[in-house]
Amino acid sequence: MAGRKKKESQISIAIIVAMVLFGSIFLFWTAAPEQLVAGSQDGMVQVTGLTRSAADVSIERLKDVQVGVDGVIGPAYELILDSGHLEQGELTFFIDENADVTEVVLYQFNRNTLTWLPLATSFDLTSGSVSAQIEFSGSTLVVPVSRVL
Repeated sequence: MAGRKKKESQISIAIIVAMVLFGSIFLFWTAAPEQLVAGSQDGMVQVTGLTRSAADVSIERLKDVQVGVDGVIGPAYELILDSGHLEQGELTFFIDENADVTEVVLYQFNRNTLTWLPLATSFDLTSGSVSAQIEFSGSTLVVPVSRVL
């Protein structure tokens, strides 16, 4: 009986050691989140967020984009993530001082439905900016729109 308890104890210890080793290997294989920060060349748009791949975000101001939404108050921008998926992202637009930031909503283009969808937008009167949470892979289009027509 004493031999059986000793053997069960050794098996339990071996299982615990195996679990710890497996967990450690898993942690080394799983990429740690990496903070991304990018801004447009004109200083009007900023994106921050996390990605699990070594990725870069570029922001390009687009010309002559037909936005099927009334009240567009600024140019459209394309956010391009060169790999992976942007998580817990925040998109910030710095709005012209002549516009009322309390009346601005950010819109994102949905490539599946081919429509512009409003994002839950907050504003900061001190910086004259509006922000929205955003997640995407590949690229996405965004534009600021006035709620008041």
